[in-house]
Amino acid sequence: KQRVFLNVLKYLSNELKISIICVGIRDAFNVIQSDSQLANRFETMILERWKNNQSFLQLLINYEALLPLENPSYLTENSIASKIL
Repeated sequence: KQRVFLNVLKYLSNELKISIICVGIRDAFNVIQSDSQLANRFETMILERWKNNQSFLQLLINYEALLPLENPSYLTENSIASKIL
């Protein structure tokens, strides 16, 4: 199944002529690296884990502003932000 999926990624990339972004854990990175054609197509970028800091809280503020909710969710309250993190 894994090999089939990797072939689908290559097919989509070739057929649609679009950039594909893959996001995942270390295991996903290892799978992509196991296929030399795919490994050459993807630039590896390791993202730092979010921390409960101002950048994270700003993300929650912006996300909550996009949600079409009738009442605020207070995502930045410490208990809720910690659970999301």
